[in-house]
Amino acid sequence: EGSVTFNASNGKVVEMRDATSPNVLLVGPYYGGYDPTFTDQYRREATSIAEATGGTLTILAGHDATGPAIAAAFPDKGAVIYDSHGIASGTSTYLCLTTNQGITNEDYSNGWAVRSGNEAFIDGRYIENHITSALDNPFVWMAICEGMKLSGRGTTGYALLRAGCGAVYGYSQSVTFAGDYVYEETFWNLMKDFENPATVAEAFAQMVEEHGICDPYGNAYPIVMSDIDVFP
Repeated sequence: EGSVTFNASNGKVVEMRDATSPNVLLVGPYYGGYDPTFTDQYRREATSIAEATGGTLTILAGHDATGPAIAAAFPDKGAVIYDSHGIASGTSTYLCLTTNQGITNEDYSNGWAVRSGNEAFIDGRYIENHITSALDNPFVWMAICEGMKLSGRGTTGYALLRAGCGAVYGYSQSVTFAGDYVYEETFWNLMKDFENPATVAEAFAQMVEEHGICDPYGNAYPIVMSDIDVFP
């Protein structure tokens, strides 16, 4: 196993093991007409990542993106992308789903999920407590609002790291679609360049050099967490 180096937002340089699976998971709860603001950007990106790694792509779209289905899909993935809405609540941050199917009273009482009408939102602790096999050190890219909001205390990121993820990327505030799209395109193009492959550090540094350390169309800051880098 090799190592990949990346710069977290606090400037520390961290080494982590490469993800040990070439497979990609894309979670798109609002795909299929639930919110037409979501474009094909991440479906194209996830497809190209899987093509670059030689892995398979799993997409959980719309009401197929249930809490249990997402947790069950985490193992045997090297990259996981959340393309959804996000919200901070209490002392955690949550991935917004368009269904509450499979979410239990225990999930709600523990704070691993929150209710919103017929929908539910899940945090990293939900994944941590519902995976049934070891993870392959995936890199999790959360293209959601408030995934790294200060009031959330890194709860989601820390739980995903405990679950076996290598690193977690997210935003400190509500990110714009336009801002996230320019960040992700630059970052992942560098990561996919096998002739001159970038480390996460290099890709992150180039991303913020080109587009700024803050969402160029808003006020969200990109943040990376790892086992060594404390939030935020």
